Amino acid sequence: MFYILLSIVVLTLVLWVINQWIKNVLCPVCSATVITWVAVLVLYYLSQPVNTLFLTILISVSLGAIIEKYGHKFSWHWKLIMVLLNAPAIYFLMQKDLTKAVTLALVSVVLTWFMSRLKVNKREAKDDRFKQCC
Repeated sequence: MFYILLSIVVLTLVLWVINQWIKNVLCPVCSATVITWVAVLVLYYLSQPVNTLFLTILISVSLGAIIEKYGHKFSWHWKLIMVLLNAPAIYFLMQKDLTKAVTLALVSVVLTWFMSRLKVNKREAKDDRFKQCC
């Protein structure tokens, strides 16, 4: 776990420096976290010993950050759908059942695309009572 956290710190610093040149396009912390858990996930799939609980937590943190960042564009329905589809996707990913994990992730992407096209959804998002809930 120490090396994973160290990786996040080092990558965050590197990405922060890069961001100074490209005018803050990326969040250094989020990007460093995703890069780290993707690398650890690859090691896991290559049957290397990794802390799967900590890996699952990092992936879940990224999911929560995405839901928080883009949730204001949608209604609370979207937030609920993202949790209900992607929490099991993460579970299946950690069980090495890529078919189910990718299927659930793709369904969430398709639903996000569909909901982004709905005018009703955009109106509801303005009245999202759960905006400040988490």
